[in-house]
Amino acid sequence: MFRLNCERPLGILFPLLVHDIHLVPKKNNPVNPVLLVAISAHKFNHYQSSKMSMSNCQTTTRFQVLLIDPLGVPEGHNVGLAYLASSAREAGHEVEVLHLDFSSARTPDRIRRAVKNKDYIGVSLHAVTAQYSARRTARLVKAYNPDCVLLVGGPHITLDGKRFLEECPDVDIAVIGYGELTLVDILTRRPLHGIPGLMFREGDSIILNREREELIDLDALPYPDYSVFDNREAITSYHITTSRGCPYQCTYCAVPMMNRRRWRFRSVENIIDDIRSAEKAFDRFSIIDDTFTQNISRAKRFCAEYIKSGIELTWELPCGIRADKLDEELTDLMKRAGCTRVALGIETFDARVFESLNKRENISG
Repeated sequence: MFRLNCERPLGILFPLLVHDIHLVPKKNNPVNPVLLVAISAHKFNHYQSSKMSMSNCQTTTRFQVLLIDPLGVPEGHNVGLAYLASSAREAGHEVEVLHLDFSSARTPDRIRRAVKNKDYIGVSLHAVTAQYSARRTARLVKAYNPDCVLLVGGPHITLDGKRFLEECPDVDIAVIGYGELTLVDILTRRPLHGIPGLMFREGDSIILNREREELIDLDALPYPDYSVFDNREAITSYHITTSRGCPYQCTYCAVPMMNRRRWRFRSVENIIDDIRSAEKAFDRFSIIDDTFTQNISRAKRFCAEYIKSGIELTWELPCGIRADKLDEELTDLMKRAGCTRVALGIETFDARVFESLNKRENISG
C-alpha cells in the first residue's frame, strides 16, 4: 500500500496532490498538444486564396518544423510537443524541439539560431507563459524571421484564444484543442477555412472555424518523440498519455473544457508496445493522464500485462488520480508493476467546502 500523509491544509483554489508524503499544488495540464506555429507569409497567402481547390492545396513538400517550449514551466518536459513532433515526422517533415526551460541562458541567441531556415515554428502556450514569455518569443521569432505567420495554441489558447489574438497582433492563427491532426492539416497546405479547430485573422476580422471532433481511436496516434528535443540527453523519464478527457466538472478545474468530458483511452497492448519501444532509451516513464484510473479494471489489466511484459522501467503518476478510483488490489498491482510515486487530490477536509467543489466524491470514503 502507498502511505499518504497530509502535512498541512492549503486553500481550495487549486487541487492538492499527495506525492508520497508531500502536498503540492497541481499544475496546469501540460499535455494538451497545441502550438504556436510560424509560417512564411507567402504560404499563408497561398492558404487564404479562395480560388484554389482542395486538390491543388495538397502538397507532399517536406517542411522544416521547429517547436518551442517557452520559459515558464521549468519542471519536466512538454509531452504535447513530443506528440506533435511524432505526428509531423510521420507525415514526412523534419522537426526540432527547442526547450527553453532547460536553460534560460542566451534565450534570444538560441531562438535566432533555431528559427533560421525553418518553414514552420511552433511555441506551446500555457497560462503561466501567455502574458510574457510566449509573447516575447513570438516577437523574437518575428524579428529573426520576418516572413512569418504566427499560430498559437495550448491550454491557454483553448480557453481564451480570441482574446489573446485580439491583444497580440503578431499572431495570425490559433489552434484550439489537441493539435496533432490540425498541424498535419496545416503542413499539407489545406485552405485555412477548411481546417477544423482553427482560429485565424482575415483582414481586421478573427475567423473561428468549427470545432475538431474528438479523436476516439488514440491508438492511431504515433508514440511521442523525444529524440528531436534539444535537451534529449537530460530527459531520463519517458512521458506518455494513455487517456484523454475527464467526465467530471469540478469547480476548480478547467480540464473538461480543454480536453473534453468524454473519456477516451488507449488499449493496454498499445501502451505496453509504446513503453517497450522506449525501454532502452529511458530510466523510467511517467503517465501524464488526468484520470488514469477512471476505469479501475483497465488500470489493473495494464499493471498485470506490464508485469508479464518483463519491462523493468519504474513509473509514476504525477498528475493525480481520484481517491474513489483506487482500491487495495489496484495499489498492490501498481506497486508490483514498479509504480513508485502517486499523486492524489486532497482539496479539503471540510465537508461543506468539499461539497461545493462538485467532485461527486464522498469525503468520508
